[in-house]
Amino acid sequence: MAGDLTSLEALKRYLGREEGISEPGETSDDLLKELIAAASRLVTGFARREFVASEGEEERVFAHDGGLFLDLDPFDVREVASVSIIRGGATTALETGAFGLRPLPSIDGVYQWLMLATDPGACEVKVKGKWGFEKVPADVATWVHVTIAEWVRGGVYAYTQEIEAAALYSSRSLPRLVETGLEDTYRRPVVA
Repeated sequence: MAGDLTSLEALKRYLGREEGISEPGETSDDLLKELIAAASRLVTGFARREFVASEGEEERVFAHDGGLFLDLDPFDVREVASVSIIRGGATTALETGAFGLRPLPSIDGVYQWLMLATDPGACEVKVKGKWGFEKVPADVATWVHVTIAEWVRGGVYAYTQEIEAAALYSSRSLPRLVETGLEDTYRRPVVA
């Protein structure tokens, strides 16, 4: 799926299974795909980052209360094509020198903030660019694997036809180890 941070094949390798093998009592491939989607959403939401690259350029609009910094939370931008200020229905494009990307140097090839040369006051800011990490970091994919392994090995999602559908909707959370790993390397700091 589009927001998945790993593949079914990579997860199966992590879990120690060979591709194509499905024995009674094992977790089904369809359920593993659902768990990949669920764990990917949890990891992305916890980190407040955009680990999957957008296809081409996209425009995104941010509410801005004023000041020189615009937090792109929860998004990460790789390249910016244009920045515009929207106020009262009028749109004003900023020249390239009127904004900068931060942090410098970029971390993992992405930026989390725009620094504006002048305070535009309260407005909306439209940013057109390429969003998300170029490639999902390997350790982020591993955190998804660890999360699913905890869910599956913990017996919460062991496959049986009777409970498969119910298991998809039961409560899920990230293991503390995963939260700590994301906190140390990827979680976006809260800007007050």
